[in-house]
Amino acid sequence: MSAAAFAVETSGQAGFLAALRYAGWEPHVRPRTTAVGRPKANWDVGLTLHIVGLAPYVDVLGLATGDGDFADLIHWLREQGVQTRVAAVPEDTAEKLRVAADEFIAVDDGLMMRDELREKKRVSGAVETARERLVAALD
Repeated sequence: MSAAAFAVETSGQAGFLAALRYAGWEPHVRPRTTAVGRPKANWDVGLTLHIVGLAPYVDVLGLATGDGDFADLIHWLREQGVQTRVAAVPEDTAEKLRVAADEFIAVDDGLMMRDELREKKRVSGAVETARERLVAALD
C-alpha cells in the first residue's frame, strides 16, 4: 500500500509533516501562492501525474478530494481497470466526481482528527489514527 499527501506549504506544519512521514505517508509540499485571496498550490497536474504513474501497479485507488476536476482522472482509472474510491465531505464534493467513482465515502466527524490535533504531542498518533480510519473506509 502507498499513501501520499499533497499540500500547500504553511508555517508551523513541520511537526505535522513529520507525523505523516512517521505514519507511512509520503508528503509532497509546494510553496503557497495566492489566487483570489486564498492559498493555492496548483497540485492538480502533479497529483494526476503521480496517480497515472501508480495506475499500472494498483487494483484500488483512494482519492480524498471533492474537486470535480478529478472526475476525468477517475474515469480514466476505471477504463484502466482500477477500482476507484473517493472520500470527501459531501457538501464540498462535486457531483460529477461522486458519480465517476466506483464508491463515494462520506467524510464525517468520525473520520476527522480535529480533537486529536488540539494536543500537539498527540499529532503523530492522530495522523496514524486518521490514516487508519481513512484506510478502513477505503478498504
